[in-house]
Amino acid sequence: MLLTPEERKKYVTGWRRREEARREALEKRKLDALDKTKKAAGFLKEKYGVKVFLFGSLAWGGFWERSDIDLAVEGFSDTKNYFKVLGEVWDIVSPFNVDLVLLQDIDESFRKKIQADGIIL
Repeated sequence: MLLTPEERKKYVTGWRRREEARREALEKRKLDALDKTKKAAGFLKEKYGVKVFLFGSLAWGGFWERSDIDLAVEGFSDTKNYFKVLGEVWDIVSPFNVDLVLLQDIDESFRKKIQADGIIL
């Protein structure tokens, strides 16, 4: 069954409307993620005196509906309290998931990429 031009126009109009709403919601989510990221970075710098890098889709593009927040910290030496700090950051960025990476604990090539291309917060 083929659609008439009028029927097809209705479908196309509806699709465009839904796609525009999806794009607007994604942009709002991205701005919310950036705001929470800045708050988390401020907390980490103030409480722990670390340098904070944003990397991943929020920094490098490709952010989508299920993206998380990727943060790397430099200068955090109290590794026995890592999970406590992760929980504190998680509370700040909720409802987003967060990956909190200690630069001293990751592969050298990835560390260099984050230091070179990540966004210092």
